[in-house]
Amino acid sequence: MDCLYNYRRIFERQTMIYSFTGAQSTGKTTLLNKCKDQYKGTWNFVDEVTRKVLRKGYKINLNGDNITQLFILNEHLHNHTRSDNCILDRCILDGYVYTCCLCIRGLVDDWVCEYACNMLT
Repeated sequence: MDCLYNYRRIFERQTMIYSFTGAQSTGKTTLLNKCKDQYKGTWNFVDEVTRKVLRKGYKINLNGDNITQLFILNEHLHNHTRSDNCILDRCILDGYVYTCCLCIRGLVDDWVCEYACNMLT
């Protein structure tokens, strides 16, 4: 019964989360910045998590590894459990797709791709 109560609480929350998704250099960050200007004070904005990873000293993109992808995926998960209205630059779906691409290329292990897949459900 507690489990059912928790699920109801999740679905009844009034928080709105929007995300821009897509390939690199398609204007997601530009669009987010325009929204920051337009909706300042009414929405919270979350910059792309990969930039946060880069600032922490992790290698990214094709130089990344399992640890990099896990950090990125967990940041996406954190963003999707926020309790405020926010607009994200990228989301869990982006993390999953990119992790799958890295896995196909042999740059991250299969279990990391499975971990990313499980985040979608």
